[in-house]
Amino acid sequence: MAYPPRLVFPGAIYHVTARGDNRELTFLDEEDYRKYVALIGRSKKQLQFKLHAYALMPNHVHLIVEPSESATISRIMQGMTIAYTKWFNKRHTRVGHVFQGRFHSRVIKQDAYLLVASRYVHRNPVRAKLVQHPAEYPWSSYRAYMGKTEHDELVDTKLVEELITSNSMIPNMGYRDFVEQAFRSEQRFFQSISDIETAFDI
Repeated sequence: MAYPPRLVFPGAIYHVTARGDNRELTFLDEEDYRKYVALIGRSKKQLQFKLHAYALMPNHVHLIVEPSESATISRIMQGMTIAYTKWFNKRHTRVGHVFQGRFHSRVIKQDAYLLVASRYVHRNPVRAKLVQHPAEYPWSSYRAYMGKTEHDELVDTKLVEELITSNSMIPNMGYRDFVEQAFRSEQRFFQSISDIETAFDI
């Protein structure tokens, strides 16, 4: 069955998820994670897209990507997926797919959704019980927002930070507070986590 075409338009921002084939691990050790981060960096230099947030989980990845005029989301993801699959299979002496089928992408149509999607991405390691706090997880962009990572140049934090500052629903709240308030209260400023999962199909 043919896949429906992806929605493409100037300025589109996508929440992308790619899962391990048969839900198997896509990262087996620290070197695997570092390689994927390096591929993101190389791809950004070549294709000039923006990366607003990411989280590399043991068996899937979350990316919030804003493509450039010269590269669609499909070109960006296909390039990284092919390169990583070749490297991973050679390193671990295996064959076949690493990621399951076609990656999933959802256009983020509103500023509020971008804020909530970025928080969802950064809280994913906590929800998976890998760490107790987003800042403890080394393979996400949360530390870049806190200014505590060697990969600061990899992540484009400006848009999300500006949205936090300008949003009247969250006055006097920085990004750290916006993310951490989800720990302190069951109330959500925008939508519940279950609503976000439904909206983004994640």
